[in-house]
Amino acid sequence: MSNQALPSAPKKHTALRVTMAVLSGVCIVGVLVAMAIIPPSWIAHDSVPRENARMAQTVSQTQLTSYCPARMDLADSGSYGDSEFQASSGNVTSSARYAAFGSVYRATVSRIGNDEDSINLDSDSNLDANNAKVASGDVNDGARFVDTRLLQAQSGSGMAASVVSWATEGDLRGVSAASCAAPSLEQRFVLPSSATGTTHQLVVANPSSKATSLQIEVWGTSSSGALSLSTASSLNVAAQAESVLDLSAAAPSQDGLYVKVSSKETPIAAVVRTVKIDGLTSKGSDYAEPLPEAQRSAVLSGVSADDEVSIELFSEQDTTVTVYWLGKEGRSEAKKQDLAAQRVSVVDAGKAPQDTYGVMVETDGGTISVSAQLTRSGDGDQQDFALTGMQSPAQSSAITIPDNVQATVLIANTADQQESATIQAFDASGKALGSKEITVDASSSLSMKPEDIDENAELLLMKDNSALAWSARVQQQSVSDAKLAGLAVITPIALEPQNETIWAQSDQHVVQ
Repeated sequence: MSNQALPSAPKKHTALRVTMAVLSGVCIVGVLVAMAIIPPSWIAHDSVPRENARMAQTVSQTQLTSYCPARMDLADSGSYGDSEFQASSGNVTSSARYAAFGSVYRATVSRIGNDEDSINLDSDSNLDANNAKVASGDVNDGARFVDTRLLQAQSGSGMAASVVSWATEGDLRGVSAASCAAPSLEQRFVLPSSATGTTHQLVVANPSSKATSLQIEVWGTSSSGALSLSTASSLNVAAQAESVLDLSAAAPSQDGLYVKVSSKETPIAAVVRTVKIDGLTSKGSDYAEPLPEAQRSAVLSGVSADDEVSIELFSEQDTTVTVYWLGKEGRSEAKKQDLAAQRVSVVDAGKAPQDTYGVMVETDGGTISVSAQLTRSGDGDQQDFALTGMQSPAQSSAITIPDNVQATVLIANTADQQESATIQAFDASGKALGSKEITVDASSSLSMKPEDIDENAELLLMKDNSALAWSARVQQQSVSDAKLAGLAVITPIALEPQNETIWAQSDQHVVQ
């Protein structure tokens, strides 16, 4: 009897195991379903708040490029008609000086389209890091690119360079000068009259290895809004090359021009060569340089007593401007004038008073772009002029003075309080010389000679103040000896780091 009851025990154990397996499977499936509906924190895609994943990174530009234009030239030097009536560049020649300051690894100057002509900026091997790397030469055979590599982007480090042209014969008699410009995607110019006898050559340089196309917009004095150009409103510039557009032909018979040049692909550098001729009489030439962003208040240095001063302005909106002379004793009102929106206006400020070295223009609303034309006369009705634009003073900036010209430093205070700064001088080899602390009263200006610091000063570095606008007004001895008018203004180059902040935002939905 007992032997027949034994098989029932295994059957009970088997049933229990089956029941437990079924229950375990149900539990596991339930947990997986719950996890799919409500993910636990260790696998949740959005477990980290987005604001905690947002990061900022500041990057600084350590590779700098500058464009130094070729010597002044005529728009058309073709031989037409009798030789005595032909336009001529005469005996025009040029000089250039390049300098790299501060934390610089290497700086190289090369002729556009020909790297074989490149030269390195260098300093005397006996000099320490407090001195400058330098080079000099001319731009008679073409424009130059200056490539500068910084070890560290910091205030006081960078490159400054300038070119000067002069002639005592032909249609370019007088002096012209330009600081070497940095490329950007957009360049703006305010120019004087485009009347008959005046040529404005827009010269655009592309330092990149990629070609670019430009859009050119021009505003004038005859009406509000951009003008319909008589020539093409676009321009193509090949890689490592220059292109030229005649703005005076594109927008003739205007008392002033506002020009905006926009590049679609790569940053470009540009200047405008302006030449005036009245019949057989030279009326001057100079380079117009790009202007900074429009401002509520604009300051221009480079003025001197007895200059005939004409101021060209452009505003996006209707406004009223007041023009002030900045002199040793403070500022005095020169003129007040209404400006129409989207239209160039011209203010004839007359002759600059004695001991005046700057001009300030203030608006009662809105922003303006401003440049000035400074004119003087020589023998035989000959004239020369300098074009100088509004400035954005920097904490640290520098000016180079090329060979064969003499300079006067003109400093204007943009603040309503007394300001001080230090000017450091260097010689032609880059050796640091002495320094001079200057103090300028509120809304005033002053002049000094580089020789006031050291008789060998050829490079000037201003530091420790961002309220002072300054420039070097240059003359050339052979032009003066010929009793010709000759003047030009070299503006400073900012030695400030170019920083950009890049924001990164984590978005885990991209993973999902």
